[in-house]
Amino acid sequence: MDRLFGYLCSPIVTVSVIVPMKTIVLSYLIIINLIAFVLYGIDKKRSTRNEYRIRERTLLWMARLGGGIGSWLGIKSFHHKTKHAKFRIVVPLWMIIWLAALVFTVIKLA
Repeated sequence: MDRLFGYLCSPIVTVSVIVPMKTIVLSYLIIINLIAFVLYGIDKKRSTRNEYRIRERTLLWMARLGGGIGSWLGIKSFHHKTKHAKFRIVVPLWMIIWLAALVFTVIKLA
């Protein structure tokens, strides 16, 4: 059993040795925020053309997965979902939660 666990975890350990964990987390957050921003732009464009839309649940999940800043910038840049209370509350809330988690992690690791 230990041998199987070692084989499964060795790629993770190898990646974290080659690339520092900070770089991995920062890359993830940059990518997820870019995706969130682009999704808000796509949804705004589709809304003006009366086309198939991206689900609100998907847009909110982007903030939940760490894309709060990209979601917020998408809302502000494209003036999209600005009248929906759940977007005005949930997106900033997840943005604050992620920023607090990052600050806590940086302080704890320092």
